[in-house]
Amino acid sequence: HVFIEGQPYRQLIELDGKPLSGKELAKREAARKAEAARRLQTRREEKATKRFLPGTRNLRLGRIDELAAAYNLKAIGEEAVDGRMADKILAEPNGQAETPRKKELQSYRQTIWIDRATKIVAKRQIEVIGPDSETLPGTLISIYFAPANGQDIWFQNRSQLDFRAQMFGTVKQRGLQMHEFYNFKKFQVESTLTPIE
Repeated sequence: HVFIEGQPYRQLIELDGKPLSGKELAKREAARKAEAARRLQTRREEKATKRFLPGTRNLRLGRIDELAAAYNLKAIGEEAVDGRMADKILAEPNGQAETPRKKELQSYRQTIWIDRATKIVAKRQIEVIGPDSETLPGTLISIYFAPANGQDIWFQNRSQLDFRAQMFGTVKQRGLQMHEFYNFKKFQVESTLTPIE
């Protein structure tokens, strides 16, 4: 018995008191690795969807490198973000929703600002436009990035979430939440929540 992702796993290493042959041992080892990968993926999915508070909502917006498979991308001009010129890209859902992950992405329209000098994402704005999100259409998320202490490494430095959600199955709420990070270690949060008639 060995432990994989905190759970026991039985692995055959000998038969009738004799060690397995190299070929059979390799086969069993491949099966163990496959099971480890499956358990790791399951744990990641559970972590991504686990709600730590009642009423929590999870929005899986996709990594930048995942967007091409779910969106039609179009350059729509340029605009300054925090005083730095950036190229603007509009990501519209492409209707390709053969997986639950892509189905959720079809509920978002995204705009991405790419810093012209560094080719790094400077701003990302997500608008909920479809039914397969855990928030209601009209929700708007803006995420800003900046170089840390003038260095070449960029981090999120602030975000704003103007959300609409249905709480406890019946009450519709509108909320505004703002986060600002200082030295990328400390942060400040302001939050309001109001009912929607």
